[in-house]
Amino acid sequence: MIETSFKIEGVDELKRQLKRLDTKVRTSIVRSGLREGAKVVKQAAEDKAPVDSGFLRDHIKIKTKKRGDNITAIVGFAGDAYYGRFIELGTKHMAAKPFLRPAIDENQRKIVDAAKLRMKKRIDTEIKKGRLRR
Repeated sequence: MIETSFKIEGVDELKRQLKRLDTKVRTSIVRSGLREGAKVVKQAAEDKAPVDSGFLRDHIKIKTKKRGDNITAIVGFAGDAYYGRFIELGTKHMAAKPFLRPAIDENQRKIVDAAKLRMKKRIDTEIKKGRLRR
């Protein structure tokens, strides 16, 4: 599995606003922001994926997980498209032809910007609805 993480800088105001919100709402906002950033990766990976039948490209999916206080967005291969990892990383019989890692590396700023923008919009909406922590 290819893993990468981002530290989003310049979000002090977003953090302050998130802390004002109920825990469930806060979790939902962070999850939606991560998913929005992951959409950038997914689109770029689909554009870069090698295409024979299109099956691999069509089975690049986004999944989010929450474990404890950590929320993670994963862009990976679904179902029978598991062979995408062999193409991405190579095997002892086949050279790697990366497309997922470059999708991440070439779009870091877009990924972060998409996540921040989505979270900001959701925070503003939730504050207007009065969903503040009690």
